[in-house]
Amino acid sequence: MTKRYITYGLLVVLNTSSAGPYVDLGVSVADGCIQDYDESRRRMGCSDNPLGSVAVGYQYKPFSIELEHRSSLMEKDKGVNSINLKYRWEWKPDEK
Repeated sequence: MTKRYITYGLLVVLNTSSAGPYVDLGVSVADGCIQDYDESRRRMGCSDNPLGSVAVGYQYKPFSIELEHRSSLMEKDKGVNSINLKYRWEWKPDEK
């Protein structure tokens, strides 16, 4: 019974925020090889190191805009910077 109330409470808290700034941190791995440039050998190579990402953005209802940077966590690289405009659509089946 207590677990049910905790779950309902978390769902209420998570669903009440529809606007505001956010920071998103992440770690990911790629399935396979990512082309990488090795400065010391001056040639392209293969890297399977984990990637890190950080994003700072603002969300208003289903829309958000964010600045994001992704780069290798193990090697020195310039990474990729992007500006993302997103629309989030949530599918909710009819409840009976």
